Amino acid sequence: MWQFARQSVEDINLNDLTVNQAFLNITSRQLDKLWMYTLSSDCIRCPFTRSREVEGLNQYLVKFDASRSLEWQFFNQDQGRYALDNVTPFCTIKPTGLGPKGVFNIDIRAGRCDFEVTLPPTSYNLAVLYALLILAGVLVLIYSGNYAYRRFKRSRQPSVVNSDVEVEKPRPSRTRIRSLDAFRGTAIVLMIFVNSGGGAVWWIEHATWNGLYVADLVFPWFIWIMGVCIPMSIKSQVSKNVSKPKVLWTIFVRSVKLFFIGFCLNSRSGSFEDVRIMGVLQRFGISYFIVASVYVLLYIHPKDVLPNGKIKRAFYDIYILGHQWFVMLCLAAMHVVITFALPVPGCPKGYLGPGGKQDNGLYTSCIGGATGYVDEKILGLNHIYRWPTAGSVYDASAFDPEGMVGCLTTFLQVFIGLQCGVTLMVYTEWKQRITRMLIWSVALGIFGGALCLFSQEGGVIPINKNLWSLSFVFATSALAYILLTFFYVMIDVLKWWTGTPLVYAGMNSILLYVGHSVVGSMFPWRWRIGPMNSHLVLLVENIWHAGVWVVVSYYFYCKKIFVSV
Repeated sequence: MWQFARQSVEDINLNDLTVNQAFLNITSRQLDKLWMYTLSSDCIRCPFTRSREVEGLNQYLVKFDASRSLEWQFFNQDQGRYALDNVTPFCTIKPTGLGPKGVFNIDIRAGRCDFEVTLPPTSYNLAVLYALLILAGVLVLIYSGNYAYRRFKRSRQPSVVNSDVEVEKPRPSRTRIRSLDAFRGTAIVLMIFVNSGGGAVWWIEHATWNGLYVADLVFPWFIWIMGVCIPMSIKSQVSKNVSKPKVLWTIFVRSVKLFFIGFCLNSRSGSFEDVRIMGVLQRFGISYFIVASVYVLLYIHPKDVLPNGKIKRAFYDIYILGHQWFVMLCLAAMHVVITFALPVPGCPKGYLGPGGKQDNGLYTSCIGGATGYVDEKILGLNHIYRWPTAGSVYDASAFDPEGMVGCLTTFLQVFIGLQCGVTLMVYTEWKQRITRMLIWSVALGIFGGALCLFSQEGGVIPINKNLWSLSFVFATSALAYILLTFFYVMIDVLKWWTGTPLVYAGMNSILLYVGHSVVGSMFPWRWRIGPMNSHLVLLVENIWHAGVWVVVSYYFYCKKIFVSV
């Protein structure tokens, strides 16, 4: 009789694992060969995918990605790349307690497969808590040191008593809304953090297809706050009697600069034959040009005094944007028509899935439906993003999450931000501002939730960052309103917080974005010590990366250097 001695934990080197991997010890005690298939909970409506062959009377120690829940099936015959539902497996395992850095066992014997946990996995949530505590401790030390230094400095200055010299008071100036800079700083710092890896924690990274994780909030918040600042910038130029053609030319030049910088960043990793055309800054440039131009062309100068009439006063900030709202809703309607009515060869109308192996591979080349099809036909496969989040999970083809069709709903997102900026200009009392921002957040949240039925996969239009769906626009804009309201109350109303250090990053956001893209992989921004295969170490390193850029922004603030395009 064959006997197998399981490998003990002492014989296994956990340092051989990457951050989200675990060990699986497979022991087959039967004569026949089996085929092992795996299904991740992250792959919605997918078949089991072939993992490996398991010879009879043999033992294997294999690594696997344990960041998500998994199921395993074993078959007596090879089912090909995917195992469909029409064949009964030898056995099915739905394990509980999976996680990184664990050791697990599958014992296969006549008629059954037994699963057990040999070494419990580590908790990435605990690592997040430890990292946040470390960050909080560092911030407390910095603020305490700064407070002590300021008190010491004041104590060394001589006081002036009974001076007969009347000091000229500075002229009152318009108060800057610091919460806007703090919001923008939050967006850019969070963007740097998630771009550097986000500690390899799955709910900090981008959602694979449908859904909304932390990384999915960054870009829409960044582009939303750009919209908030558009009416303030235009008003400044109008107050200086700058003509509309000149304002439009300024908008065009800035848009071209943003697109060009983004294209240059894309060109670092390839030749012009396969360079990616679209990207983050490219969408910034296109969205800024369209939304700001429409705003200027249909511009109505808001009155310094609110009009008479209760209803008109309440909706005055929306009323003066009535024509712009009509244009933006038409553009959003175009997105819906293209998405649900454009015929795509080999794909059903209105397909919103990732293609690949979803639905047993019926729509292999249909990733993104009409959205992906338009990009493929206009930009070409060689000029779109080759490594989408759905690629490895769904075996999907190339797809550009910053493609052309998604620009149509991005215009709406920027304009919702612009509406917030007009609200801040029209209503000067803090209660009026807060009330309207909270109403917008609730309304947008309800719209977005209704489209997706408040679920990840349900509804007519699921929340999807890759497609920049309408539900995604409404949901992320609602959260943006909530965050800005919180910052506004804390910073500008109650003045419990000055917004530091985020305001410094917000004042030089374009510098930080380009800088971290170009030199962010160098020391002192990035470093490696040992295997770097734990969530805590990666979280600390990624927070350090973002923190150093905050220090850089503070240095430029002290030097009064502000980079803009």
